[in-house]
Amino acid sequence: MNIRLIISNYKNQDETSKVLFDCSESKYRKKIDTGVKIQGIGQIGLRIRENELDSFSIEKKILLTKLLDKAKNAIANYKNFGWNFLELENFLKEPIYKYSVEHYVSDVFNKSKTIITGKDYLNAVRVFKKYLKKNNLTFDFLLDPQNVLKFKFNAQKNNVKQTSINSYLKKMKIIMSQAKNDGIISSRFILPKYVIEKPNTIKAKTEFNINEVIESVNQCQDIFQVQSLTIFIFLIANHGMNPGNLINYQLLNKTQSSIVKSLILENEHNYIFFKKSKKGKAIKYVKVNYQISQLLSTLKTLFHITHFKKYSEMLAPFTEKNKIFDFNINENYNFYKNFWNFYQKKLAEVSNYNFSSAKPIFYDAIKEIEMSRITSQIMFGDLPPETIILSGEFKKIRENIELAENKVYEKLKLNELIAICNNKISILLEMNIAENSVNNCDTTGEFIKLIGKYEQLII
Repeated sequence: MNIRLIISNYKNQDETSKVLFDCSESKYRKKIDTGVKIQGIGQIGLRIRENELDSFSIEKKILLTKLLDKAKNAIANYKNFGWNFLELENFLKEPIYKYSVEHYVSDVFNKSKTIITGKDYLNAVRVFKKYLKKNNLTFDFLLDPQNVLKFKFNAQKNNVKQTSINSYLKKMKIIMSQAKNDGIISSRFILPKYVIEKPNTIKAKTEFNINEVIESVNQCQDIFQVQSLTIFIFLIANHGMNPGNLINYQLLNKTQSSIVKSLILENEHNYIFFKKSKKGKAIKYVKVNYQISQLLSTLKTLFHITHFKKYSEMLAPFTEKNKIFDFNINENYNFYKNFWNFYQKKLAEVSNYNFSSAKPIFYDAIKEIEMSRITSQIMFGDLPPETIILSGEFKKIRENIELAENKVYEKLKLNELIAICNNKISILLEMNIAENSVNNCDTTGEFIKLIGKYEQLII
C-alpha cells in the first residue's frame, strides 16, 4: 500500500484546493479528502513531502505534518493488522483532531496568538471540559447545541458570572470557526439563540470627586487597600495609564535622546513612556516631575514591603529609581493576572472606582482645560511624531504641554492626594514612608538594612 499526500487539481472559488490522501496498490486507487485546504498559486497537483513543509505557514505545516503521520499509521495498520480497503478508508476519513479540541487549540490555533491570548483560549476549553464533566472534549460533541446549553446551565449552577460565561462562549465560537476554516470540521458552529445574555452591569464610576477619594483613604484598614488607591492615583497621574502599563512602561532618561524628546520634551527630565492602547502604535510620554517621582517612590517602597520576600525577582532593582517592576507579563501571566485581581478587589473594598476609571478621569480633566488643538492631541496621545516634526513651533508646544499638565494636576489636587496617602501608609505601618523609601538607598548595604527593617513590619 502506498499513500501520498497531494493537492487537488481543482481550485475552489476562494482560491483554495483540497489536500487529499492518494492511496494506491496494484489495481486499487482511491483519493480521500483530508478536510484540509491549501491556498496558493503554483501548488495545484503538488505532492506534499515531509522535507518540503517549510514553504507553508506554521499552522498549515502542523496540520500537514499530522496528515503525513496519519498516512504512515494507516500504512502500518494496513500491513500489521491486515486491514481491508474499507477499514483503511474509514481511518483516513476520520478528522485528525476528532478526539480533542484542546490538542487543536494548543497545537494549531494558538500558534498565531500571543502567549497571553493563547492561554486565555486554552483556559476557555478547560472551563468547558470542567462544566461539561468531560475528560476529552471533541468537536462533534460541541457541535451539538444541547451540549452548549448544558455548559451554560452547569456554569450558572456553580455561580460563574454571566460576563465570564459570555466570554467563554465567544472564545469557543472563535475556536470552532477557525477549526472550520482549517478544515478540521465541516459543519458550522452555531451558538443557540439567547445563550449569550447581556448582564445587568453597573457602569464604572468615572466622575472624579476628591472628597470621595479622601474618604476612601481614611477608610483603609490594611496596607493593601491604601496601596490599591495609590496605584489608582498613579494611573490617573500618568495620563490615564492602563493597568498593564504599570508593569511594562519604559523609561527615557535625561541622558538618552530621541526625536520627540529633542523637539517637545525637556532634556533635563526623565520620562515614562508607554503605548496608549494594546493594539495601537501611539506612544504617551509622561515627565517624571515631583508628583510622579513621589508616587514612584511610594509604590516602589510599598511593593518591596509587600512582595520582596516572596517575589523579589519580579521587582526592579533598587538602583532603578523610576521603575517598580521588572518581569515579562507573557512569561509570568498567572502572577500578573492574580496581581490585578487582588488589587482590584482591594480597591473595591474602599472605593466605587476601579482601575479602568483612571483613563476617563484624566481625559475628562483635560477636556475642561483650555488649550491649543495640537497640545490637546499630544495630551490625549493622538498626535503622531511626524506631525509634531512638521509643526515647527516646538518651544511653544513644550510650554503648552507643561502648562496643561500642571493645570490637570492642580484640578485633580494630586499633591494633596499624595500627601494623604503617604500619611495613611505611615500610620498603618507605624513608619514614615518617605524617610524609609527604597529610593533613598544608594548602596547595597543601605538597601539590605532597609529590607531588614521592612521584614519586621506587621502587615
